[in-house]
Amino acid sequence: MDLKQFLRLPTLLLSVLFWLGVMYFAFRQPIPDAQYGVLFLGGIIVTYSLNEILDGYRKYRESDSRREGAITISIMVGVITLTLIATAYFYRNFTELYTIRIGFANPMDYAMGALVLIVVFYLTYREFGIPFFMVILIALSYAYFGPYFPGVFSHTGLGWERIMQTLVTDIEGVYGSLNRLVATWIALFLLYAGLLRAYGAFDLIIRAAMRTERYLKSGVAQSAIVASMIIGSVNGSATANTGITGSLTIPLMKKAGMRGETAGGIESVASTGGQIVPPIMGAAVFLMASILAIPYLEAMLAGILPAILFYVSLAVAVHYAYERDVGSQKVDVDIAAQLDSTKTRTQLLIDTTKFLIPFAILVYFIGYLQFTVMTSALYTCIAMIITGVGFPMIQSPSVETARDVAAQTVDGFYKGMIGLAPIAIIIATINGIVDILMVTGVPGKLSLFLLDISGGIFILALLLAMVICILLGLGMPTSAAYLVVALLVAPALVNQFGMPELAAHYFVFYAAILATITPPVATGVAVAAGIAGVGFWSTAKEALRIGAPLFVIPYLFAFHPATISATVTSEYLISGAIGIVSAVAIVYALNYPPRYSRFDRMGDMAIRATYLVLGVFAMIFPDHRARIFALIVLAGIHIARNPPSKETVARLRTRLPIGS
Repeated sequence: MDLKQFLRLPTLLLSVLFWLGVMYFAFRQPIPDAQYGVLFLGGIIVTYSLNEILDGYRKYRESDSRREGAITISIMVGVITLTLIATAYFYRNFTELYTIRIGFANPMDYAMGALVLIVVFYLTYREFGIPFFMVILIALSYAYFGPYFPGVFSHTGLGWERIMQTLVTDIEGVYGSLNRLVATWIALFLLYAGLLRAYGAFDLIIRAAMRTERYLKSGVAQSAIVASMIIGSVNGSATANTGITGSLTIPLMKKAGMRGETAGGIESVASTGGQIVPPIMGAAVFLMASILAIPYLEAMLAGILPAILFYVSLAVAVHYAYERDVGSQKVDVDIAAQLDSTKTRTQLLIDTTKFLIPFAILVYFIGYLQFTVMTSALYTCIAMIITGVGFPMIQSPSVETARDVAAQTVDGFYKGMIGLAPIAIIIATINGIVDILMVTGVPGKLSLFLLDISGGIFILALLLAMVICILLGLGMPTSAAYLVVALLVAPALVNQFGMPELAAHYFVFYAAILATITPPVATGVAVAAGIAGVGFWSTAKEALRIGAPLFVIPYLFAFHPATISATVTSEYLISGAIGIVSAVAIVYALNYPPRYSRFDRMGDMAIRATYLVLGVFAMIFPDHRARIFALIVLAGIHIARNPPSKETVARLRTRLPIGS
């Protein structure tokens, strides 16, 4: 065993112990949630730091990055030391801090709180870069220098002691309700995602999705969006999902004849769309249910129609993109050669059953029995471990099989930790920032700001809100991006403009995830462009063309909130049907292959603009009659541009009593 493998053992062992502790708490809940939140954050930071030490050691062994590796190891050892000291202090003194010394603290409390903030803010900077670290500095500056800010955003200012109490010592801030929500709800779903990946579920999903290649001309590209959206829903990060699935789907699309820019654009949009796919929705749906104090099932069911609407429009966009790049001929691609192994139909059926049983348990417990999210997730993870270990052992009982499934299980714990750590760290930071902003009254001030700038005009307020949501969501995982906008922007839409709460939260949720494909940051596009080996801006252009309906769908929620509902009504069906047709019209305007000669470019652009304007109008206009009229006009234009052939007319005459 070399030194690298030896150093990896503590990380794997701590990952297993960490998850066993999470599962034990979910089963017994022996201590208060707030005290558990202290242990949870400390545990995830220590485990994450051990993994970073491994990365530092890898760099240390390379001659060109030896110094960087040594610095990483030194810093992470310091982070672990500070975390252990501060976590032990706040855990031991929890009762006194949380129940007796609320609103004031002693010098040791402040010193330990400073250690926590140094660690959490540094790791946030390390994982998410300078832009988000600047957000932290701006929030702290705003809290302290409040009297110097202009207009409605001015406030009396907070002293450093009050800031420290808000951020740490009252067991709020980084240890606050959002951190506890991650610890009790989201964490187990990230473990579930890690186990799914370790036991081969992602491979199975990709194999199943690739079967569409046999039946559709654009099947390879359609397979990519199916795989990316399903995996993205569980994964919880559009950017990470682009890297995971894009490493396979983008090369496949290029082999099928598609340009790298198009392949990258499709993958980044599909991974972003995965965040809105029920029942997991990138874990944001659990946060939404908690914030709105509604059943998870209600929050999840409300997202089904919008997800269908987006997926249909994306499938049509991908079809046109394929025709534009490849043409009308289907290009055969040997998909089996891109996978690690081939599997028989029986093996695929067994694997499907292995993964469907835990998912069925999740749906049964959370949907039918109405158990809590934490309990349902716990049973789902236990079922996943049982089927993940049991099925292979039944098929091939041997010591080697036992060794393999044990390694897969440990790897699942490790992958779950790797997926959870960045989310837990940034949400702890966001919890602190949001608490500071709440104390200074920012949500109310933002409401007044939107009302003032928009002049009370709803559509202008929505446009401003979308821009703010995109800016706040830059570079963040789905759940973190949603939390920020849900607590800061959604209340303005509800309080100042009377927007229904669920519709407002879906509006800001959809708007926040757009940051993944919106330049100039567009982290998902950047990853996809890197895999495809093409330019960022050309890939971003394709992503915006293909994902255009995603920028319009949130306005459907605002003007037709019945589409965001857990119950099916006539309004729900009518508005949903109009929304689907409108989204397809938008896609058609931006993506259908050119049909003009070089002398007719302006005419083609005029037709596209007409489709786009009427599609957007039909999507969001409040009155159904006007929406339907716009679609009738669109249908007339489309028939005029694409008249049926003589053969089609003849067939219709034989079937319908026309002219008789």
